Amino acid sequence: MGLGLALMLAACAADRPPPVEERASAYCPTPPVVPVNAQGLVLVPPILRSNTVDWESLYAYALEYSLASPRTLAGRAPQTARDLARLDLLGNSFERNQRFQTLAPEGTLMMRTGVWSMRQWLGVPADVSAAQLAGALLATECALWQGDRAAARAVLAKVASAPDALDRIAPADGRSPPPVPVEVAAAASIAAKAIRSHGVADGPFIRLGRLGF
Repeated sequence: MGLGLALMLAACAADRPPPVEERASAYCPTPPVVPVNAQGLVLVPPILRSNTVDWESLYAYALEYSLASPRTLAGRAPQTARDLARLDLLGNSFERNQRFQTLAPEGTLMMRTGVWSMRQWLGVPADVSAAQLAGALLATECALWQGDRAAARAVLAKVASAPDALDRIAPADGRSPPPVPVEVAAAASIAAKAIRSHGVADGPFIRLGRLGF
């Protein structure tokens, strides 16, 4: 009976898909500067958007399957920093991109509230721009991929005054999910829905992209 059970378990294990190996983002260890135009709209560099034109939809779908459910980020500190940067950039676009001027008010409001809550959570002053915050978070991500918490803490401290800002993004035990504010998770959850309701067609790359980000 023991042998039969062992064989059955082995067969089940063989049927399971192999675990996805997560690697540092292509822009690490040195993320590019995020420029802004005269209207304060972020102009996301190609390497940060995987050379995709519709980076807002790409980010929104990715956030729907990560930051919207913070428990999925347990033990994934670099990805948490990355996704907070994406939320920050997406919030800027929702506010300033003409494409989203007719977005449903609740989508814009929830995104605005989520970004504001994230800033409060990390202790980010009002005079820190979206581009500056995103840049610091992406640099934090890259430092965390290298396992260098000291470097991550130093770069994050340039924009975030909360003394435990890094520990909030990357819990020290390396296993716990980040204690992301409810408003931040709600914004991550609503972004893709708001874009879909806005009438933006889903391209095949965007639909598949949600599985890999």
